[in-house]
Amino acid sequence: MAELSLLPAVRKADAATLVVADGTSCRHQIHDGADREAVHVVQILARSVAAARQSAVPRRLEAAE
Repeated sequence: MAELSLLPAVRKADAATLVVADGTSCRHQIHDGADREAVHVVQILARSVAAARQSAVPRRLEAAE
């Protein structure tokens, strides 16, 4: 089934494109069939929260001055 649309789309995507797949089996199929790493949406959210926290620190320091 993955060969019908999922894997061709992943292979066609630019190397810089972030591939997101929530299902474990989907991530394994992408890895095995397209030689790409897919991440779970929660990992994307965690990265976003970490980045927001890092960028917020200097603003808090500047506001305290």
